[in-house]
Amino acid sequence: MVDAQTIAHMTRNEADMAFKKRVQTIFEWIPPHDDMRILDCACGRGFYLNMYRHVSRCELVGLELDDEIIRNGLGPDYADKMERFGVQTDGQLDRYVRVFQRAQRKVERKHLRDRKMLLHHEKERKKMQREMGQDPFLDTAE
Repeated sequence: MVDAQTIAHMTRNEADMAFKKRVQTIFEWIPPHDDMRILDCACGRGFYLNMYRHVSRCELVGLELDDEIIRNGLGPDYADKMERFGVQTDGQLDRYVRVFQRAQRKVERKHLRDRKMLLHHEKERKKMQREMGQDPFLDTAE
């Protein structure tokens, strides 16, 4: 298990609190061990894989389907070479792509529901503070 202090150190320059929480959650769900192989599907720029790299010697593999991210990450010359010489799947990856896309849509729907609920609660909190005569944009003393 990766301790909270290590996670705080790795994410110290990250302003996104949700990202910090996701890093913690991922380490709770999949604690790193040096003999593991981790496949991150739809890894984007590999932020989570990078977190694993810092705490273990896992074998890390990232799979990204977005051409733009691949080109930016590898550089245009290498990406063009991959297109010419090796990225011919003949439909072998189609099934996996569909699974990943379904999973991604499911996660996005959950995030949207969570975001709507958060905004609703925030609106209700501000309304309640106004009714009590407080400024909803100032922190309340506890």
